[in-house]
Amino acid sequence: MLRGEILTDLAELGHEITINEVVRHFTAFLDDKHTPLLPPATRKAAYVIAMMQTINASNKLGYESLLRVYQETDLTQEKVCILDSLACCHDSVVVLDVLNVLLTSMFSSGKKANEIEAFFASRIKPSISRTLKQSLERVKNNARWIQRIKKDKDLGEIVRELAYRKY
Repeated sequence: MLRGEILTDLAELGHEITINEVVRHFTAFLDDKHTPLLPPATRKAAYVIAMMQTINASNKLGYESLLRVYQETDLTQEKVCILDSLACCHDSVVVLDVLNVLLTSMFSSGKKANEIEAFFASRIKPSISRTLKQSLERVKNNARWIQRIKKDKDLGEIVRELAYRKY
């Protein structure tokens, strides 16, 4: 875990050798998900560095590839790692795109909530009834929240301001 933090810190400080090497490993990973060049311990750092250093509105290849990895993986930990990394891009256009992807994700629509409810209607067991009801309510709340956000005309400006804010 410490190795990933050190790699990220070096990249943030502009250490070109580190950036180039991590990006090379990231590219190798995109070509072959089983490459030993990018072990799980340093994967998040590589995702973050790739998002910070190589991805922008005119070059979204790594971003789109990372989204594909997200969609293809079954590992929750990997999905969380990718989602954390997607927010690290310095380009406000890409950040806005990330928000749109997240806001239109599969478990954030009223339609999807209805599909889930219909699926479990004939399969419900008393032991999962309460959990299912809570989960469906969360999905419906998310869908309502997304609809409100989509109507917010100032969201793009807020995202741009946050993306360029220096901390």
